[in-house]
Amino acid sequence: MIDFYDPANYTWRPAPDDLPEPYPAPEVTSRDGHPVPEKGAVSRVLTLALGKGWDADVTYARGHLPHATTARPLTCRGSIAVRLTRDGVRAVAVYREGSSSWAWDTMYVGTQRFTGIEEWEGAL
Repeated sequence: MIDFYDPANYTWRPAPDDLPEPYPAPEVTSRDGHPVPEKGAVSRVLTLALGKGWDADVTYARGHLPHATTARPLTCRGSIAVRLTRDGVRAVAVYREGSSSWAWDTMYVGTQRFTGIEEWEGAL
């Protein structure tokens, strides 16, 4: 049993028995330098961005995202982040593994969010 600090009473107390299991650690973090899987969609976006003068960093991560309403860990999935910078502007697009295929998700240029990859590419 792990003790925790109770600020209301300024004391350490035993943790309750019904604490949830700790959230699973990622299998691979984007900081690990793990090789990025070859994906044609990522290569295409990278080629476009480099051709427009963006500097690029592409990373891979694999872990459990939280469920939207229960926050319980979902199935372990991979993601590829394409991070771009040019003239002080940042852009990012994440290619995320789904249950049966990969799809673009989380796309920004500066502070503007995009919902489609074609629209995001047009803003680069």
